[in-house]
Amino acid sequence: ENYPDDSFGWFQMGYQYMRLSQCDESVAAFMRSLEFHPNDAGAHVNIATCHSKTGQFAEALNHYEAAFALRPDWRTSSNLNREYGFTLIRLNQIVEADAAFRLMLDGDDAQRAAGCRSLGLLSMYQGRYRDAVEWFEEAVRVQMSLGYRVSEARDRMYLASTYARRGNDREELEQLTRVREMFEGDYPGSIWVTHAGVGFARAGDLEGLQSMLALLEENENPDIRGDRGAIQRLLGDLLLAGSGPETALESLEMAYTISRSSIDAFAIARAYHEAGELEEARSHYNEVIAENALGWEALEPWLEAHYWMGLSLIHI
Repeated sequence: ENYPDDSFGWFQMGYQYMRLSQCDESVAAFMRSLEFHPNDAGAHVNIATCHSKTGQFAEALNHYEAAFALRPDWRTSSNLNREYGFTLIRLNQIVEADAAFRLMLDGDDAQRAAGCRSLGLLSMYQGRYRDAVEWFEEAVRVQMSLGYRVSEARDRMYLASTYARRGNDREELEQLTRVREMFEGDYPGSIWVTHAGVGFARAGDLEGLQSMLALLEENENPDIRGDRGAIQRLLGDLLLAGSGPETALESLEMAYTISRSSIDAFAIARAYHEAGELEEARSHYNEVIAENALGWEALEPWLEAHYWMGLSLIHI
């Protein structure tokens, strides 16, 4: 208010509002910034991000396009390409999304790896798991050549879940075991170890799940809430496989309270489903579906939530 013509101030205000997930205020501030600097591609990207968070995907797409018109090279920036492509998917523009992701294949190795991952996730979204395997295998090969170990592990975990969908249990466990060896040799942080543990739980490999839980406990930082949440998540999975959903739910609920992740919400839904509490299960399935989480690890539970929701409705 004291400096109404300060475009930098408006931009910074928009950014801080965006960090607080106050998207309406953020968009308004970025729009004021654009009044002074209409060629600021960064402001357009941030507005697109805010619109995506609030489900206004057509508006988000317009601002991505405005940013790319100003900075054509950003169209193949790894994160922006992924965000843009999955915005197209949310608008059911599948052909356009595929074309956007394929632009990355002509870039450097890091861009190629990102493009392969996005195309693999798009293939999963479409139920084309054979194609997804090929894309994730190529992504793994490129990540290995780059020496990007966490990215390699992520793509191996995507590959494992894709093998699981195709009923290839041996290949699924082979990928998860490789990830386990990588993480035991070089701890990557609790979020990735948790994803690996969830993979082992899906595969029914309790020894692998226990090893990931032990790794989290060994490396826990008591000052980081996410570490506590990760331990509770894998403990919940372990209890679910052993003593049943009733004992698992407390740990899973604690994990979700910390993470607020649709991945953990899906685990709670499945536990309630197994316990026969279908109304509670449906509530959490709806939460996962509403998240519309595409383009990262939450895609798999988002896809599964539709199936399990439908199955739960059969029993009404």
